[in-house]
Amino acid sequence: MPATSKPHRLAVETMAVCGATLLLTLLVLRAGAWWNRGVVGGGDAWQMLWNIDHVQRALRGEEPFYFSARVWAPEGASLHAHSLSPANTLPAAFLASRFGLFTAYNTTLLFSFVLAAGASYRLARRLGASATGAALGALVFAFAPQRMARALGHLNLLAIGWLPLALEGLLLASREAGRRRMAGVALCAFSLAALAYSEWYLAIMGALAAGSFAAFEVVRAPREKRLRAAVALAASGLFALAAVAPAALAVARETVGGGHDPRSSGASVTSFFIPSRVQLSSRLTPGLTARERLTPEEGSNYLGFVPLAALLAVAVGRRRERELDFAVAAGAASLALSLGPVLWVFSTPHEAPLPYALLEKAMPVVRLGGATSRFQALAFLPLALGVAFAATRLLAA
Repeated sequence: MPATSKPHRLAVETMAVCGATLLLTLLVLRAGAWWNRGVVGGGDAWQMLWNIDHVQRALRGEEPFYFSARVWAPEGASLHAHSLSPANTLPAAFLASRFGLFTAYNTTLLFSFVLAAGASYRLARRLGASATGAALGALVFAFAPQRMARALGHLNLLAIGWLPLALEGLLLASREAGRRRMAGVALCAFSLAALAYSEWYLAIMGALAAGSFAAFEVVRAPREKRLRAAVALAASGLFALAAVAPAALAVARETVGGGHDPRSSGASVTSFFIPSRVQLSSRLTPGLTARERLTPEEGSNYLGFVPLAALLAVAVGRRRERELDFAVAAGAASLALSLGPVLWVFSTPHEAPLPYALLEKAMPVVRLGGATSRFQALAFLPLALGVAFAATRLLAA
């Protein structure tokens, strides 16, 4: 009997994966005595420390939550369009009140790895992967090159672990009944809202993945179950939208300019296949790696040949895993968006009709971000699931 039919067993397995990920992350980050007097990485990490301090001030009633007199002083400025990342900074602010800013920041970052591994493990198991296969897939998702690069300073973008948790909620909402269905609706709505309140790039990726899952699920559902599944899936999205709408509308009202220039911030197509500077394997390709133009944080887009091969083995052909179709579709769309409006090959731009240009015309608000390479993170969902199912097949052979 699969673990997914025994909630207690799945919970125990998840705890084991989370515990192993916790220890591995501490090792990878080289945690030590500096944990309470410095931060992982640098650069934008200091901005996130300011965010946590601001949230502490807001909780003490010293400043409004979405306004600070310390920005553009003395007039002050709104923080609605700022990467305040409440889903990260609120819990970090409570931690900071007891353990200090540095420990709070580093612990929140550490939690993001545990969440990514645990949530992706649960999703893979729900979809039918074995325990060992799902654990391998969880490592691929949690320690993907882009996530390791984001650990250098982009805490807000590390919160993508809420995405597989939202998809697990959608799966329960669609395929279960009664209280388990309602629990799935609540889990999905909460997780999608957490994505949005972490970072708006993640909100777009969450909507893309959830929409893809819902579309495949409704089309493939038995006719007698299709309406109930559609209603539950729609309810999940509407509850999440209701929770996010106030913040989204505030951002839309205040957005008058743009953020990063999307024409220069897109991922190069070559960066998908060449290790970045944050990876040890880049020592094998120093000349090619040096030809990429983006910073390590924005340019670590290497997909990995082993995960790609694993995904192709289980997602293509007559024996493909149909459960992965939604993830492959969403990952491919996100990968296309990550290229931006200009096709980059190494450091050379080429004009081409790319999907991001259409998205920007349809939704001008996306200009607030502009760092399109960040959309590449969603591509690791199908890659992780591909590894999980490929390992499941190999171990069963």
